[in-house]
Amino acid sequence: MVHVRRLEVNDVGAVVALVNQQLAHASALEPAINHVVDNELFDEALRAQRAHVWVAIRHGVLVGHLYGAVLANARGTSAWVGPDGVSFDAPDALDALYARAGQAWIDAGALEHWVWTPDRVDAFLPWSELGFAKEHRRGVRALTDLAPAPLPPGLELRPGHDHEWAVAEVLDAHLDAAQREGPNFFLSPALPSESITATLDDPDVDWHVLARGGEVLAQCVSYPLDPRRGSFDDVVHLSGVVVRDDVRRRGLGRILVEQVLAAHAARGARYAEVHWRVTNRDAERFWRRAGFVPTFTRLRRVIDA
Repeated sequence: MVHVRRLEVNDVGAVVALVNQQLAHASALEPAINHVVDNELFDEALRAQRAHVWVAIRHGVLVGHLYGAVLANARGTSAWVGPDGVSFDAPDALDALYARAGQAWIDAGALEHWVWTPDRVDAFLPWSELGFAKEHRRGVRALTDLAPAPLPPGLELRPGHDHEWAVAEVLDAHLDAAQREGPNFFLSPALPSESITATLDDPDVDWHVLARGGEVLAQCVSYPLDPRRGSFDDVVHLSGVVVRDDVRRRGLGRILVEQVLAAHAARGARYAEVHWRVTNRDAERFWRRAGFVPTFTRLRRVIDA
């Protein structure tokens, strides 16, 4: 039998040890996952959130934990479980943990539950039997082996200009339309806060365009990531990579990404991360060919109200 209760101060060390073991195992199977944990910071975080952390006890031994951050945005309230937010030694421990934590999230108004797990079948199956489905993958690439080819004649990589925001919106709409195609079928309309021009208001965001003769052909945005357990330090995130429809299938997306990564490597970035929907087959092929290795899968469950 598994007993589930709230985290107590005396449990913190055991949870830290479980997360260390879990990440070490994940890193042994996929080195693109960082197993190094700042135990002092993690200890502090657990203590600060202990009222929202559940632990599983079997025969007097702590065998798992579960914490989901309940966050609200314009799309509603959701619970988010990071790579360090869950551990369990067997499916029955996860079942018991999710039964209690999931109910607490629902009581807080969160009917959408998200979980990051290592991108492995054995990591996914216990969650799939609880009604979760794969939604996104996280891909990682080290920037130590970059050797981008020189830009073809006539092409230039540069920052986008303010007067080109209308072009950015058009390309963003192209990306949104592509996401609506099958088998992706992502039909939810983009929120104003998710538009590329809203993103560009952030001073930490870089807007890169690939242009020819002053005409924008492709674009992407990038920004530095804060340290996270499971990820390395000095990481840059790429998103919004889109090529104009009339010049697609000519390798421009690959050229853009290689040049942007080289620029970030020169500024001190050591790794790059991207996310893509698992149903977006074109994105899956593109990022894998660009050298990105899947590390984590983000799972989603929506509770029927």
